Amino acid sequence: MKEKDSLTGGNLRKVIRMVKYLRDSKDTFRIPSVILTALLGERVQVYDTSNRYSGVTTTLVHLIEDLVAWLSLNPLMPVVADPSCPQTSFNHRWDQDRYANFAKHIQSDATRMRTALDEQDKDKSVKLWQELFGDGFRTPATTAAASLAKAGQPASAEGATRAPSERFIEEMGVRWAGGRWARIEARVANPSAPDPWTCAVPASPSSAGTSTSR
Repeated sequence: MKEKDSLTGGNLRKVIRMVKYLRDSKDTFRIPSVILTALLGERVQVYDTSNRYSGVTTTLVHLIEDLVAWLSLNPLMPVVADPSCPQTSFNHRWDQDRYANFAKHIQSDATRMRTALDEQDKDKSVKLWQELFGDGFRTPATTAAASLAKAGQPASAEGATRAPSERFIEEMGVRWAGGRWARIEARVANPSAPDPWTCAVPASPSSAGTSTSR
């Protein structure tokens, strides 16, 4: 995820938080944060990054449109692999009905985002963004996440808006130090999930602001 976020100039993490906010504030679709993060991260491309990911809202529109294109090619929920442990998947945390509902609503949201981004009149553009993200959206370009924070939404130390009820590990008194690895062994309670599984994961997050939200 660190590499993907770097390709977007740090905008990927902000986009993920914006889509979480959209999910929780509109409540039109349900998707676990870990799956949302994986789906958006996988849409990051290595070409034309200076144009595709030049700002937060530009990155948002391109990633969501690429996600919509991928969803349209997969009407049935495919395997959503865990990027940190490819032999496992997140599918036991989602189902076909919620997947189809997500695809329907995110396609509608993508159209509205594109319209807002392409609007040449600044005031009209802001109004279109506000229809999606609320009156807290004040500026139409790279400060989208920061402008949401002005509406009273709590923000991380980086200034990026978090989703309602989202918590950050560093706020729990945990001090992160890189260069160490931990091996976690766990038994999955869900009978439909892999049982048991073992996976090596890094002890420190790939970037600041690691989220522990649902």
